[in-house]
Amino acid sequence: MEKINNNNELEIMRSQMASFKKQLEQQEIINSRIMAESMKKKFSWIKKMIIGEIILIPIFLYLAFAAKYYLDLSWWSTSTFIILLLCDVWCDYDINMRAIKNSDYSRDNLVNTMEKLLRMKQRRTKQTAIMLIALIGLIIWFSIEISLHLMSIDADTGMWGVFYGGVVGGVIGIAVSWWIYRKMQKTNDEMIKQIEEISKEQ
Repeated sequence: MEKINNNNELEIMRSQMASFKKQLEQQEIINSRIMAESMKKKFSWIKKMIIGEIILIPIFLYLAFAAKYYLDLSWWSTSTFIILLLCDVWCDYDINMRAIKNSDYSRDNLVNTMEKLLRMKQRRTKQTAIMLIALIGLIIWFSIEISLHLMSIDADTGMWGVFYGGVVGGVIGIAVSWWIYRKMQKTNDEMIKQIEEISKEQ
């Protein structure tokens, strides 16, 4: 009888251990999902912004050709702007959307994901430095070319006002680009910190 009772107690303990193990596994799955959703949410605004850039490409192209004909810009200036625009959007897409996949949010890939995030920061820094220098140079060149055209046609005050407004808009564009860059880098830092915290818990 005592042996039967011991066997029953052992079976109960095994059943309890199996149940406890199952609960731990379920909790691990839930925690992994919460972590993945948290990281996706942090990164979602960047993906939305890149999609917005892609959608706005036709509008920017229209404005570029409109400026070429109304302000008598050279084809060299117009082509340079279009090439820089397309290169910048492509780099944004390649760096920020192609690098991170849904599988990278899994606990099993955290080390690899951190390396991708660090590499993303480095590539983004290089892209931003190159594009800002190119954009500043382009604004200066546009300013010279457009002002010479306006002087040659003896433009009125209204056209000069549009010209100065465009220069100010370009400067504001540079400031906004820098702010977006800083915000992107901060998002990467937050995700890296989250991965480090999770790694310590494991």
